[in-house]
Amino acid sequence: MNNNFLENNNENSDNNNINDSNIDILFFKVWRNIYILNLIISNISLKYTKIKKYSEIHSVDWMLKHSNFGLIEDKVKTNQYLTFPKSFKLISFFKIIKKNEDFYRKLLQYYKQHIIHLNDVCEEACISGNITALNIFLKDTDFKPQKSLIDIAIKEGNLELLNHLFSLEEPSLKEFSEKELLNNIFLESNNKNYNEIANYLIHTVKINLSNCNPYQIDISIYLKCDIQLFEFLYSKDLIIVDQNSLSFQCMDNLFEYNGKTLKKYIEFLVFVLNRNVKTNGTALLLEKMKALNLSEEELEIPLSQFEPQNLEIKKLIEIYLFDLQDVCSFRFQNHGINEIEYAIKYNDILYLRNLNQKIKQKGIEISIEYGNSEALLEITSSQKIVFNSTINKPNAPTLFKYCQCREKQRIFLQTFLYHVNCVSEKDYIFKLALKHDDLEIIQFIHHLMVIYGVFVNKSKKTISSDMLQYVQSVKVLTYLCQNKKDFNFNYISLLKRERFDLIECFEQFSIVSRNDTSLLNEPDLSLNIIKFLDEKGYSCTYKAFFNARKSIDKYKYLVENRTEKYSYSDFEYNQNSWILLNYIYDKRQEDIKSHRFEIDTNYFEENVVFLYYSNNHDKMFSLLSKNMDLSSILLKEMAKKCDIETIDKYMSIFFPNESSTIGKHHLIHLLESATKCGYLCIFKLLYEKYPFVFKGVKGGNANKLNCLHDSRLVELTLITMENNYLDLFFYLIDVIKLIPNDIQMLIQLRLRPSLSIKHHLNKRFPFI
Repeated sequence: MNNNFLENNNENSDNNNINDSNIDILFFKVWRNIYILNLIISNISLKYTKIKKYSEIHSVDWMLKHSNFGLIEDKVKTNQYLTFPKSFKLISFFKIIKKNEDFYRKLLQYYKQHIIHLNDVCEEACISGNITALNIFLKDTDFKPQKSLIDIAIKEGNLELLNHLFSLEEPSLKEFSEKELLNNIFLESNNKNYNEIANYLIHTVKINLSNCNPYQIDISIYLKCDIQLFEFLYSKDLIIVDQNSLSFQCMDNLFEYNGKTLKKYIEFLVFVLNRNVKTNGTALLLEKMKALNLSEEELEIPLSQFEPQNLEIKKLIEIYLFDLQDVCSFRFQNHGINEIEYAIKYNDILYLRNLNQKIKQKGIEISIEYGNSEALLEITSSQKIVFNSTINKPNAPTLFKYCQCREKQRIFLQTFLYHVNCVSEKDYIFKLALKHDDLEIIQFIHHLMVIYGVFVNKSKKTISSDMLQYVQSVKVLTYLCQNKKDFNFNYISLLKRERFDLIECFEQFSIVSRNDTSLLNEPDLSLNIIKFLDEKGYSCTYKAFFNARKSIDKYKYLVENRTEKYSYSDFEYNQNSWILLNYIYDKRQEDIKSHRFEIDTNYFEENVVFLYYSNNHDKMFSLLSKNMDLSSILLKEMAKKCDIETIDKYMSIFFPNESSTIGKHHLIHLLESATKCGYLCIFKLLYEKYPFVFKGVKGGNANKLNCLHDSRLVELTLITMENNYLDLFFYLIDVIKLIPNDIQMLIQLRLRPSLSIKHHLNKRFPFI
């Protein structure tokens, strides 16, 4: 008996494994079954949430912005109603949906009218490197390239695409600009392999280089280019190095490069000099290069990471800075920063002294990283100078990045605080120390700042008003709190960082009053921080959290965990209000009865929109039957939610047929809202079940555009043109016959052009 049980259990286990392996297939079979999908979605109540229903989502622009790429694929493959933005380009799809042939075939089958006006489809497929889409549009459509696709592939540096294009049989697709070939090869592009593209064209395709225009090379390109390729093209005069601009062609931020790149750059300049400038020094320079004793591993390390004691790296740098300069007939004019860093790194004070004073001041931040007090004294000329820098600027220095000696660090800090006046942030060096997170250095700077009187506010004698955003560790924060008389504290900056270890430490010192309502009323704080502050007993109000976006969960938390009154007067008319009102009505009835929630007691019974969002439709329709003027705002809300079921019920109750005595003027709000949202299904419902709504519309005429009696109805069509709702536009003019006159059409197309609608109108109404 036990054996049978074990056998059965093993069988079930195997079945479970099979099910698990096929779960994705089963899911998508259900998901793509329209009947089952609609049944699932129709049973989900989303009226008073910010979540969109599947049927509400038709905007391609919205799906792209929210990265719902799978939803786009699903809707295209199942031929769902979609709207495309005016500025839509197929490259938006090409970049995200690569090897999906079925998607692009369905796109052409169901949505060709939305893209037929585009004339650069093949080019965009090449730019995005989408070979799958390119093949379909080249072979199965009338879309023809307007530019050379080979040129595009070369510019983009896409070898796979380039090889594919040359393999095609159509001769016209293999055409490219021979004259601009080198310019296209060396055109900068992300992750472009210039060597790979050039060698393929030269050795595989065997292009005729004699027809190519020479290319004036940029140094940034050269550093990514093989020296052999450069020498080959340069020897054939296909690469030009402008002698007049060579003085500017030097390596900025030299010490960020590694030795291998620097050697390559020197070889490049020597090759150019040997060919263009009469000089005898290059041979000796190359001998010095060969004599360097540097391993391949060392050459891969950034120059800044070597200790000054490494003489081989120092020689390599000096070959570039001095020897190369000596053999040139020009001067590297933007060498200043490189020269300053060399002098500071190797403590060559004499060399630093001979540099221009204006250039030298740029070395203050470099001296901060190397902790070189002698260099700092030389830069300041032993006088107090103004230093205008901020801690949050890009590439701010790292304190003592290349200095580990404590004695050197202390001497540097004394020199800095005495000789440098930080105008923008007087506590600049202190903030750098906080980011460095060295308690001993922080204590030392604090001591010096008190002695030297370096304060943010001399009357209050406090250091730094926002230093909490730079504190890295509990030990440093503890020290600051223990010396709180010398500091200002901006607790909000610490709370926003969500460093609970630091927050707990800060709370132990009771620096901030629990009655400070500014903390709990800060809308940008996370829910976790709100819970933390609430548990600590901080005071609060609710208004900030209600009006701020994404604060609904915080508002609910405060309502459920505190006892203060809260009021409807804080609410604004937006979707948040309906979400919260429904929550209060459904979950917080005691607050309403006890008047903790301050609101008119009749509100919930008399507000038609609230009744709608709370699914109390019987009361809602009963209220409407007494006052139809309430329909206007309700119909707008129903249209925004694309609530076909409730709209249909509304129409069947109040406008069951043409003989209804109730005025139809409220329906314009439904139509306008549906049009602005692009909901074609609402118009189909009304026209197919309640066609009398549009009875005032004149019949169409193939030779003449018609104008309606009701100008507001005509404006619906103009709204579709403005928003590029192509399918809805043609439904209005072809089916319902809401056709503006030719003047209205022309004005709309001129002021707010929609290329897709204009393309189709030009065929049907040539005079537009």
